[in-house]
Amino acid sequence: MKKLLFLTISMLFIAAACNQQAAVQPAQNQTITKTDTDPATWKTYTNTKYGFEFEYPADKYLLNGSDGIDFENTVLQSKSDADNMTVYLAVRIETKPFETVRQQLKKAVGGSVPVESAITFAGENGYAFVEKYPGTNEDGSVSVSSYEVLVKHNGTIYYILTQKYNLDEIKLILSSFKFTK
Repeated sequence: MKKLLFLTISMLFIAAACNQQAAVQPAQNQTITKTDTDPATWKTYTNTKYGFEFEYPADKYLLNGSDGIDFENTVLQSKSDADNMTVYLAVRIETKPFETVRQQLKKAVGGSVPVESAITFAGENGYAFVEKYPGTNEDGSVSVSSYEVLVKHNGTIYYILTQKYNLDEIKLILSSFKFTK
């Protein structure tokens, strides 16, 4: 099952490459707090090689590119999503030029045409892309929508993906993202 997850994540990143504190702020009248999990139990992931860190709930686990994926990335996964192949949160370092990646992210990869918007992410100007995928929940809401961030910091291009942007804790994780070098 773990190999299938890695394969799915790899295909998602490859598809996106072929065809990112975040100004991910709650709406002005919306307050997001770490109520679903005890803030004291949140962990901090630090990537010293690429100079970033973020906080995440203790009930999530990390998968790294060294586990068999042929590109370097950081994947934060939810145990409840492990079987349905939904990407909880992934961070990848891009090697193609920023504008090339931006143009590729504007293309649909199985869902609707992505909606692009300029954002500030961890103090840097970048772009966010929202793409909704087919399928609905019982209440009629879209079952999966991806939120992708493309941002450049000190010459490094970061691509960040989540298919769980509807969760408040994802917005908290993204807002905790910091560049460390």
